[in-house]
Amino acid sequence: MSKKSRPHGFPIFDTNIYSSQREKSKPEDFNKALFPLVVYYELAATKISQRQKQTLDALRLFHEKNKTLLTPTKDDWIVAASVVWQLHQRRRTDLPDSATFLQNDALICRTAHVLLQKNPEQNCFIVTENISHFQLIADCLNEPAKKSGRKLKIISGDDYFGV
Repeated sequence: MSKKSRPHGFPIFDTNIYSSQREKSKPEDFNKALFPLVVYYELAATKISQRQKQTLDALRLFHEKNKTLLTPTKDDWIVAASVVWQLHQRRRTDLPDSATFLQNDALICRTAHVLLQKNPEQNCFIVTENISHFQLIADCLNEPAKKSGRKLKIISGDDYFGV
């Protein structure tokens, strides 16, 4: 997929995209994205330098100011837990044993999915290197939304950035 064939709308970058693409990409690629607070948490809770933490805090504040910070609600936490539970009930052998590997991804997907369903004029999609897990989660979330036809799309970082 080239940059010209990117999905229309706002990208939502998974944590791994900030880690792998941030230095290689233009700042505007990230400034025009929606920013999940879950991604901020994942990045800030790692061993990063003081300078990296300041840059990350500035990014969070930028998105707060521009109302592009995606913050999970109580319902998002409940639905995300249910989705992770459903995936484990299906006994998928390609899933990690611990819910912690999926719970943050489920929260990112759920907040994006809610935005997509509540705002028909706004489109968003997730960009990640972890396509398989995100697609499983999105499929669970998309199932009840079949009538609306607004399914959450998942694309790879290489596809989005045209690598």
